[in-house]
Amino acid sequence: MFDRHGDGVHWIRYADATGKQHYEKVGPKAAANDLYRQRKEEIRLGKFEPEEIRRKHRSNVTVAQMIDEYIESCEANQLRDLRNIYSRSKFWKEQIGDRPARSILPADVERSMKVLAGRRFQSGGHKAVKPGGRAKATINRYLALLKTAFSRALENRRLAHSPFDAIKLHKVNNKRVRWLADDEEKRLFAIVKDPVDRAKINAALLTGMRAQEEWQLKWGDIDFRQEILTVRDSKSGEGRHIPINASLLQILRSLPRRLDNPYVFCGRKAGERITDKPKNWEKWLAAANIQDFHWHDRHTFASRLVMKGANLYDVQKLLGHKTIEMTMRYAHLSPDHWKKTVNLLVQVNQGAARKTGSE
Repeated sequence: MFDRHGDGVHWIRYADATGKQHYEKVGPKAAANDLYRQRKEEIRLGKFEPEEIRRKHRSNVTVAQMIDEYIESCEANQLRDLRNIYSRSKFWKEQIGDRPARSILPADVERSMKVLAGRRFQSGGHKAVKPGGRAKATINRYLALLKTAFSRALENRRLAHSPFDAIKLHKVNNKRVRWLADDEEKRLFAIVKDPVDRAKINAALLTGMRAQEEWQLKWGDIDFRQEILTVRDSKSGEGRHIPINASLLQILRSLPRRLDNPYVFCGRKAGERITDKPKNWEKWLAAANIQDFHWHDRHTFASRLVMKGANLYDVQKLLGHKTIEMTMRYAHLSPDHWKKTVNLLVQVNQGAARKTGSE
């Protein structure tokens, strides 16, 4: 039994004879206790009829309630991405949360997609674009959350249909490779003066860490003697080790440490870490005349390694890619990659010439 929103409305959760979890919104705590005991007794006696309960609740479950049930399962499974799940859930609750889930049409979801993209419609049907709209890949993540919530509601027979039967996700090109050119890097560092901010940028450029991997980095994850840092909580769910080059080693050693905080890039409060890039990041890029470059672009690290002749397998391991296919996007940057391939024809041609000459 739990009070989900702290508003005095209690829910009960219980497992039936097959182990399947059920949730019911009740009301006062006393009533929730009574219903919980009733359900457990029904299950014990084999008189539990979930379909009757579903028919009672199916018609009036709201989108917000449906999403809350999904969040509950995410919390129970201790998903890594809870912070983003909460954020995306809040958006959908604000948009259509008070609507009965059975009433949601594809057009309702599509209107919210336009809000995510930053588009608004003025009177007369003229389209206006609001700066700061989310990218297609990000919109897909918002859609995926709502789609999953609907799917779980269908599985639990809370709904009879889902609007996502007629909704398609955006097609996204994940092969974008944008790295920071040497002259762009010089212009950027000419503007960024704070040594801690400079260290944050260098840590990203010189290790290829994802943003959240960098923000979660602790001093205990850095082995200054072996010159290796350990990423413990990666996107793939597996840790990895990244060698520290001489430039980054010097930068890390120069950073101040706080006795009340274990993080390399700590927040303002004791034990707190930062959760996002510096707030002036976009201003720095604009002042340095750098376009289409994102903090989470790890292509600079990978591209520079490949252009210097690094093995793609080694780059894969350093980036934490699960498959080599993700790393192959950098193959064309290798100065010898294609050259060695076409030179195979030279060897064949020379062999054929020698054979003809000997005849």
